[in-house]
Parts: sequence; C-alpha cells; structure tokens
Amino acid sequence: MRTFLKILGVGAITIIFRVLFQLPMQDTGQTVLAPSIFATNGTLPVAFSVYGLILYSMLTALFLLVSPRIMGTGVVKGLKFALSLCAIWSIYLFEPLPHAKSILLDSVAYVLADGVALLVMGALSGLLLGQGKDEAIAEEKRKLPLTKVVPSVVAVAAVFVCGRLLQYVACHIYSSFDTRPLETIMWDVATGLVAAVVMLWWSGRIRKMGRIQSTLVLGCLMFGVNLLLFNFLMPLVLAVDIGDLIVRTGVDTLAVTIGCFCAIPKVTQSEVESTKRRYD
Repeated sequence: MRTFLKILGVGAITIIFRVLFQLPMQDTGQTVLAPSIFATNGTLPVAFSVYGLILYSMLTALFLLVSPRIMGTGVVKGLKFALSLCAIWSIYLFEPLPHAKSILLDSVAYVLADGVALLVMGALSGLLLGQGKDEAIAEEKRKLPLTKVVPSVVAVAAVFVCGRLLQYVACHIYSSFDTRPLETIMWDVATGLVAAVVMLWWSGRIRKMGRIQSTLVLGCLMFGVNLLLFNFLMPLVLAVDIGDLIVRTGVDTLAVTIGCFCAIPKVTQSEVESTKRRYD
C-alpha cells in the first residue's frame, strides 16, 4: 500500500508541473482536426489532470521493473529512466502529421514541456522508489560489442519501418505519407533507431528471464504501455479517430516486439540461472 501511495503521489505532483507548463503554450490555430469534446465543453483541464495522474503513475510503476538494475543513487536511477522515456516521446512528437502547422509550437514546445515533466517524474520516482538492493553493477559493466549492438539496432529499426509502411499502405492511418513521403520515411527510420537503442538499454535493465518473456516485457509492457499512454493524450485535445490510434499503437508495438525477439542479443539459460542465484 505504501508503494502504491508513493506511485500516486509521484503522478499527482508530476501532473501539477505538466499543467503549469501547458498554461503558457499557444494554440497553433490548426484547422485539420476539430477540437475534442473536452475542449468544446470546457472540461479539458479536468480530463487532462485525471488522465495525467493515471499516465504518470503508470510510468512510475514501470520504473520499478528496471530500477534495481540501473546504477546510481535513487534520483540518478529515476533520471536515467526518464531520459529513456524522453527519447521516445520526443521523436514521436516530431512525427510529420497533417495538422502540425508549426514545428516550434507543435513539436519543440511539447518536447520541452513533456520532457521536463518526465524528468520531474523520474527524479521523484528515484527519490521515493529507487532505493533498496542494487543489482546494477554487473549489468552496467556488461558491454555488448558493436558487432552485436549495430545489427540489433538496425534490425529493430527495419522491422519498425516495415510496420509503418504496412500501416500507410494497407491500413491508411492518419499521416502525411501521401503528401510528404520522404519526410515521413525519414521520420520512420529515425523513430525506429531511437526505439531500438532504448529497447537495447532496457533489455539490460529488466530482470533476466526466458527469451519470450523478456521480449514481451520489453515490447508489450515497457514500449507498448508507454506508447499507448502517449498516443491517447491526443483525444483529450483533438477529435481524432480512436480506431486509427489503436491501429498505430498496436502495430508499432507489435513491430518493436518482433524486432526485439529477432534482434536483441539472446540471454542464455546459464545467464538466467546465474542471475537467479545472484539476486533471488
């Protein structure tokens, strides 16, 4: 119960900071998407606060999965985790979408606001929840050779790009692929690479288990839950197609999960048993 209350406390404090960062941000005046029902009936602040509490609390809970195997003090652990989330959120905020009129207002401003909020969340998470038995030394010192890192990153990114192309061509998701194909593909590649690097880092921080279990934790839980929470911020502000969001979230998550299974360096059974003996 104490841990649950700490998680809620981190979520509550973080959403207060995020709302404060939102207040000075200007409306870009985009006309492609209509305002959401929350924006039109005046309940957006309440909806944003409630959803934000859930979002940051769930991200704080994910921190518990990796914190024992991140080196550093509690706050440092939290900030490292927050930076990994910032990397994914930031690249997704730069996705070239039809309603994005201003890079400064639509992307940079939100990268800064969301980034600072995530860092606040990370610092609080580390301070309140990042203490205890440290299992990080062996993981942080285990350096993968470039001959494994580069192919793994490229492979995960390639699967991600294939998943995106499938969404554009077969699912016709909301995108700028028809009008700005080169820019969209460049974003796909960049996002795939960022996701792959973060997955590779997370793979050394989750508790060692079998190949399939590790892949599901990495792709579906760590990446998928994070992306789901991020994507469903949009319906709070704009009238978007929920089915479209479900498709893009599901396929992106599936692509990253498949990429992790195929490309992230395999953990052998001997490593699993060794880890169990050391930490259990």
